Amino acid sequence: MKSSDQSFRNADSDGIETVAVYSMEELAVLSVEGDDALSWLSGQVTNDVRAIPEGIAIYAIIPNSKGKVLSDLHILQAEERRFLLTVPASHLKDIKNHFDKFIVMEDVEIAVLDEILITAQGPLAATLAREHPIPASRMFRSERLSSPGIDWLVPTESADRALSTLFRAAKDLGGVSLNETEWRRLLIQEGIPRLDIDFGPQTLPQEAGLEQRAVSFTKGCYRGQEAIHMLNTRGTTPKRLCQFSFSGDFDTLEHREICTEEGKSVGFLTSGICTQEPEPTSLALGYLRRTYFEHPQPIFVGGNAITLRQEIHLPPSIALTNGHDTQVD
Repeated sequence: MKSSDQSFRNADSDGIETVAVYSMEELAVLSVEGDDALSWLSGQVTNDVRAIPEGIAIYAIIPNSKGKVLSDLHILQAEERRFLLTVPASHLKDIKNHFDKFIVMEDVEIAVLDEILITAQGPLAATLAREHPIPASRMFRSERLSSPGIDWLVPTESADRALSTLFRAAKDLGGVSLNETEWRRLLIQEGIPRLDIDFGPQTLPQEAGLEQRAVSFTKGCYRGQEAIHMLNTRGTTPKRLCQFSFSGDFDTLEHREICTEEGKSVGFLTSGICTQEPEPTSLALGYLRRTYFEHPQPIFVGGNAITLRQEIHLPPSIALTNGHDTQVD
């Protein structure tokens, strides 16, 4: 089997090496406001809301009472008593219902905003933001791929004009504009899992490799904390999200189960992409069960030998540890 590393490393390289602009219409924007917004929100999510640096959105998980993932989100502190949350639009109703259940006497108001999130990711994202300002209600730093980036919240009626400006500016900088398919390719290529595809309500954050970026183990109490902390102390997960490569086309697989040579199931694939040059090779995310790591051996999917490239561990946010990397002032 030929290595597929080179073909995937080169795929979409312009967007990674310079800047890639994408309109994240799959996200909705929530405002959480009130005198108790800080303490209340801190009790709902896994990351430390009290430690959000100015102008930076942090990644977090909304867990259920068992510590498993209801949704992921990014959180920005807009003002002293107001936070802006970008959440999956497909989960908006469930998230709002979940939050509403836990507002009892607290001074907290939740509202859905008529805004679109546009992101520019890559080393030149800050340059693009400085040199090509757009009419936005908010601009802030984020990290949605493996490199630092910039997000804008734009009123829906202004989104088309803002996108046109940013797309032209990205092209001038040697970058690209992305559609949804291209964005998803980048996520798989960089080993970044997606809600409802690679993790969800049956997944603990550690199983999907989210804990370093999305979970604070020093913050105060939140719903589902006990299960997450117990797993962190125990240090062993039932399964672990990984990145794989193999010959063949992921999209034509009849079965996504990962098996040993003897046919024993040790995991399953969740998402993948394929390149046709010079021959069909695929890159995929999926889970390997603990039994594989206890007894590593050759593994196969759909009759094809499959190579384990890496276990997924999203690192702590670059934007939080090296804020100057995305400085736009």
